[in-house]
Formats: sequence, structure tokens, C-alpha cells
Amino acid sequence: MQDSLIYQDILQRGRQQEALALIKCEQLQKLTKKSAANVR
Repeated sequence: MQDSLIYQDILQRGRQQEALALIKCEQLQKLTKKSAANVR
């Protein structure tokens, strides 16, 4: 029982990390699009 709880906790943290990484990627893409538009 304890093992599965720990495993779920790790999974949830992993998902949070993935979500944060996706958000950072989207923000970076928006920034690069803005800077590319500014260059033109």
C-alpha cells in the first residue's frame, strides 16, 4: 500500500514537471516568434 502511494506521488510530480516543461516550451516559442517578427 505504501509503495503505491509513493509511486503515485512520483507520477504526479513527473506530470507537474512535464506540464511546466511544456509551458516553458510554449513561452519560448512565443518569445522566438516575437523576436523573429521584430527582426523583420
